[in-house]
Amino acid sequence: MKDFDGFEFDQDYIQKLRIGDKDAETYFFAYFGALLHIRLRRFISSGQIDSVRDQILKRVLAAIRSGTGLDYPEHLTAFVIKVCSEVLREIHGPQTRSSSPLGRFIDKLSEADGKENVRARNLVRQVIHELSPKERQMLRAVLIDHRSTEEVCKSQNLSPESLRILLFRVKRKFLLRYKQKGPEGTA
Repeated sequence: MKDFDGFEFDQDYIQKLRIGDKDAETYFFAYFGALLHIRLRRFISSGQIDSVRDQILKRVLAAIRSGTGLDYPEHLTAFVIKVCSEVLREIHGPQTRSSSPLGRFIDKLSEADGKENVRARNLVRQVIHELSPKERQMLRAVLIDHRSTEEVCKSQNLSPESLRILLFRVKRKFLLRYKQKGPEGTA
C-alpha cells in the first residue's frame, strides 16, 4: 500500500524497520506521528499527545521487530490504529470508560467491531466448509500459505493457465456464496 507521498509499505520496508534502518524509522515516525497527532487530539489533552504518540509508535516498532502482530505489510496503517486504540483504552481504563465520551465511543466501537468480526469469521468458515476439499486446498496454498504458482501447479498437476482459471472460479464461487449468506443477502 502506498501512502500519500507515494511511499510503499511493503515487505522490504518492514524488513528495514526490523533491522533498524534509520531512514525507514525517520519516515515511520514522521508519517505515523502526524497521523496519530490528528487522531489523538480528539481524545486526550494536548499536553499528553507527544508522549502517547511516542508510546504507540514504540509499541508498533517493538511488535514489528519481534515479528508479531503484523501479518501483511499493507496493513501497517491499520495495525498502528489498532495499537493506538489499545493504548487509549489503557489510558482511560475500564473503570472510567463509560463515564467519558471517549470511553463510550471505544465501548461502542469495540462492541460493534467485535460482533461484526465474529459474524464475518463464522460466515467465512461456513462458506469455506461448503467448498470442495480440492478447492479449499488450492485457496489455502495460494492465499494463506503464499506458495508460488509453480509449486501449486506441480502439487495439483496443473498448468499455470489452468490454475489461474480454477482460482478465479473458486474465488468467484466463494464471493457469491458469501454475499448470498451475508447480512445483505437472502441467507
